[in-house]
Amino acid sequence: MLVSVIIPYFKDEKNISKSISSVLNQSYKNIEIIIIDDENSKNSKKILNKLKHKKIKILYTKKNLGVAKARNLGIKRSKGKFIAFLDSDDRWKKNKIYYQLKIMKKYNVDFCFTAYEAVKGSKIIYSVSAPKRINYKSLLYSNPICCSSTLVKSKLVKKNLFKNLRTKEDYELWLRLARKNFSLMGINKILTTYQLRKNSLS
Repeated sequence: MLVSVIIPYFKDEKNISKSISSVLNQSYKNIEIIIIDDENSKNSKKILNKLKHKKIKILYTKKNLGVAKARNLGIKRSKGKFIAFLDSDDRWKKNKIYYQLKIMKKYNVDFCFTAYEAVKGSKIIYSVSAPKRINYKSLLYSNPICCSSTLVKSKLVKKNLFKNLRTKEDYELWLRLARKNFSLMGINKILTTYQLRKNSLS
């Protein structure tokens, strides 16, 4: 089963190669990586061209779309049965996709997320656990889902794209999916590393 990994890129030369390496180093190998170059400058082309690999496809935007529309472009062009999202400065542990596919198959769930650690540089600042089951009501109360920790059935997100919001566009989508009674399940293993951003919209 092919997994499509969608990575929007915008002015993140420092982290992108580590992000990509964490995908290529996954124990589960049937993966395509779709990078959306939402910077589309000479510099971004130079940086992303260095990452060339048979599993990597680069899409170029004509103008800066923002993260929601960039992800939606990747979703529309993806070929996988499952879609994973990864921000260009976040990283995965080696068995992330393997564990998620195993859980999704076993319990027939639509959407899977993992516990994650938040770091600044190489220092762990905090970690967030993942409840096994989550519904609309509990998700309204708090959001333990890091976008870079998710794996979702492709047919689901192709019908439910990200809304073009300035911030929290991912949280809005999780709420929408939960409200439609799709099944969301967490794996309480730290399989995702989230980079705390200086100028984060969150």
